[in-house]
Amino acid sequence: MNFKQSLFIFLQAIYFLTSSQASTILKFKSDSTIIINSINAAILTKNDSVALKLINYARIQIKKGDSLIKQLFYFNLGKLYFLKGNLDSAQSNCNYGITLAKNGSPAQAKFYNLQGSIFSYKNEHQLAIFNFQKAVTILESNNLKKLAAQIKNNIANIFFSLLNYGQAYKYSQAAYKVMVAENDTLYLGGVSGILGISLLKLDSLKQAKNYIDSAMYFSTKYNNILGLIIANYCKGELSLTKNNYKLAQSYFLTSLQLSLKYNQSFYILINSIGLGITQNSNRQFKLAKTNLLKALEISNKIGNKSTLYSINKSLAKSYMGINNFDSAYHFLNIAHVLYQSNNLEETQKNINQLLIKYEFEKQNKEIANKQLTINKNEKAELKSNLIIAIMLFICALFIVAIISIFKINQAKVDKIKKEEKIKLFEVATLSEEKERERISNELHDELAASLTAITLNFKNNTNLNSIENNSIVNQLIKIQAKVRSIAHNLYPLYFNKIGLDAELKNYCQLLQTEDFSVRFNCSINNFLEIDPLCAKTLYLITLELINNCIKHSNSKICFVNLILKDRKIILSIEDEGIGFNINNIKQSQGLNSIKNRLQIFNGELKIDSEINKGTLIIIELSI
Repeated sequence: MNFKQSLFIFLQAIYFLTSSQASTILKFKSDSTIIINSINAAILTKNDSVALKLINYARIQIKKGDSLIKQLFYFNLGKLYFLKGNLDSAQSNCNYGITLAKNGSPAQAKFYNLQGSIFSYKNEHQLAIFNFQKAVTILESNNLKKLAAQIKNNIANIFFSLLNYGQAYKYSQAAYKVMVAENDTLYLGGVSGILGISLLKLDSLKQAKNYIDSAMYFSTKYNNILGLIIANYCKGELSLTKNNYKLAQSYFLTSLQLSLKYNQSFYILINSIGLGITQNSNRQFKLAKTNLLKALEISNKIGNKSTLYSINKSLAKSYMGINNFDSAYHFLNIAHVLYQSNNLEETQKNINQLLIKYEFEKQNKEIANKQLTINKNEKAELKSNLIIAIMLFICALFIVAIISIFKINQAKVDKIKKEEKIKLFEVATLSEEKERERISNELHDELAASLTAITLNFKNNTNLNSIENNSIVNQLIKIQAKVRSIAHNLYPLYFNKIGLDAELKNYCQLLQTEDFSVRFNCSINNFLEIDPLCAKTLYLITLELINNCIKHSNSKICFVNLILKDRKIILSIEDEGIGFNINNIKQSQGLNSIKNRLQIFNGELKIDSEINKGTLIIIELSI
């Protein structure tokens, strides 16, 4: 972004008083209002003595004010110096304001934003981008996305002025997304324009046209001057790519007139270049020469070197068109030198090759004689170098072969170890599953049945009074339910018949109480058919994680989601509890055990948790 652009953008956000008299300031009682109005009045006045009095008047107010009042004073004073062109004083006030403001606060961001504008004015692009990015980071951390998006567009403007269309597209696209999401159409014209021209320069013509049309629509609707300048320039470039020179010239002229009216040097520059190129293509060489010489003057004045090659090359074409070959050669030579500076290594190599060829043609006999003299030495040296090269090549092949063999063997060892680990896990798991099934059946078939019989006996026992009888029956029913729950946890009775999804749903319903709720959601409509061992492992891991939630999270609700997408199972367990420090996860044996069990099935465990922000655990594996 050119310094005049940064000034224009900054001015859009500033409110000025209509009066420049110091007496009007005395009407305000608020310190902050007095400071703002004093500085704004100093900005408007052309009398340096009056401006100094207004500044000193505002300075008196901060002596009795707090840190916020001081920040307000130094920001507005920095703004004044910036608009008056005293950049060193503006930057000094910004630096002091940054130290006053709380680290990471929006107040600090506005100082970084102003400082970015100052560096843009100085054409110190890297420092400008750095300060704008600092402001963006702070604003986004404070959820001020719209303000951050406006500054991102400033960064896009800088990259656009440097002809770095890839980065300009990146930042303008990010700004555009936020503007659309926030329904902020006021600045959408300017943002769409930079996005459109970047896409056009990146050869995405169809996409570019949509954004350029959007830029013209919103800029016209809200009379956004900078947006109209950019939109008309974009329309001109778009028409130029379609060889519609008449329409291109019309758009460039409109953008140029607005740029001249609002003193937008960078856009005066690029519109003059656009007109020159269009007029050259339309064989209007004298008009092209006039616009291109104007562009050259502006480019040298503002120090924009990125456009000099295009200007000089186009000027050479203009002078060629009016048969002024000396001037055409002059500008073509300058363009060639500029091209050399941008492509130094490659150009230098080509020049050296041309010089060698020229010298060879000029002194053919002399070179031939010298070549005969040194030919024997060169052959001997070439032979020696060839032997060394062959030996080095053989050594390299030998080393590569050793490394390859080592990697292949290592891969085989790793594969064998993994297979053995899987077999051991399967054996251990099958053994565990059988034991779980045995205990579950005994609990369900024997103990639960016995409890049922005892309960019926008590219900039919007339020797006990009704109160004692009911109390004992209720206790037996609770014990019976607990036994069934334990049996279900050890090995669900109908797991192999109804599958993982149905059993998880049953288990979640079983846990529902007044104090704790489990919400189960499943995207699978039919019975989920996966490896039985894998299904049981997932089931037991889910039970363990839900129990961990009940025991440790202090949450009153747990969400369990089972999703099948692209042959991949995604199982998530989330709570709204106290959470934990993710950095201490390595100390948890339970979670490490779950990770190890999932690795057998190439599954992955992801954990996201913060103190007092709940915990989200996601399991992913392919089936």
